[in-house]
Amino acid sequence: MQPGLTAEGRAQGLAVMRATNEKRKELKLEDLKHSTSGLLQLMFDYLQVVDPQTGKVKFTQILEETKGKDLMVMFGILTEKYLLTQGQPTNIVAFQEHKTMDELTVAIEREIKRRGLEKRPVTIEALAETVK
Repeated sequence: MQPGLTAEGRAQGLAVMRATNEKRKELKLEDLKHSTSGLLQLMFDYLQVVDPQTGKVKFTQILEETKGKDLMVMFGILTEKYLLTQGQPTNIVAFQEHKTMDELTVAIEREIKRRGLEKRPVTIEALAETVK
């Protein structure tokens, strides 16, 4: 037991933790979208504020003070999120990385076993590919 932590204090902490976990379970996707949307709007509004001393928009000041590497990471993330919102793929698979159906089937079966899901009813039928 930690010094200063009473049994009553521990019980209260566990009760708070359980209540928090229950609230987390009740969180719906729409709630998450709504709160995320609100946070993004606050951030967007903040970045559009003009600094009275410099006359520059806050976002412009941040870009000027940011390292090139950080800008590229930010650009990559924004590009990926934009593509996601447009329903576009976010990765490019080289031709060498393409797998046959048989190879994918084996990989899926391995992953099912790794995750311990083989007790669930999962059926995979391997199909031989025909190249024309």
